[in-house]
Amino acid sequence: AMPSYDAGRLYVATNNFDTGVGSVLAVDANTGEKVWEAAGHGDGAGNAPVVHGDLVIAGSSTNNWVAAYDRATGERRWTHSVGAAVSNSQLAADGVIVGGSQQDHRVWALDAYSGDLLWEDTLSSNVLSAPAFADGRLVVADRFGVVRAYEAPGAVAGTVTDATGAPLDAEVRVRETGSSVRTDAATGQFELPHRAGAYTVEAVAYGYVTDSVQLTIRSG
Repeated sequence: AMPSYDAGRLYVATNNFDTGVGSVLAVDANTGEKVWEAAGHGDGAGNAPVVHGDLVIAGSSTNNWVAAYDRATGERRWTHSVGAAVSNSQLAADGVIVGGSQQDHRVWALDAYSGDLLWEDTLSSNVLSAPAFADGRLVVADRFGVVRAYEAPGAVAGTVTDATGAPLDAEVRVRETGSSVRTDAATGQFELPHRAGAYTVEAVAYGYVTDSVQLTIRSG
């Protein structure tokens, strides 16, 4: 499996092809000295560990799980039983781990901090490669060459008021795409789902000067 590098350390998932036993290792990138080893992980072939916050996360094709380890100590923090072999690297984005499995042909998303299942989908064949994510879209390919895209929109939420703090009945819109929503006239509150990216968001109300702000919408 390909090692991952972060902050002076290499993280690698190993495998003994004769026994199927494997570990997750943290190694000092400058000296090659082992910092910690999480034994009992199982066959990690094909898994490049994902460093996410204070966790190191990797799958196993013999234990049929995804496991998270403490980045500093290697202590196991959580496991999620997938129920099928995990022999591809996962993707981490905005607190979510996305990966796929063999035999059951599934793609799934886990909470990166707890390992809880967030959603899943069944594809036409085994998932053997890592997912890709860009512009709020998740792309997953299976062994039959079928490529699927999933949209993971974010949202803009807030309150529109006048100079005195009174709520306004206003239109909130994204200048670049034209997507819009009206505020609740009684409270001035709004929520506008939108794909991820950097945008200019405007608030327009009759009799008032249009106000705008530049912000970044995150997926999920």
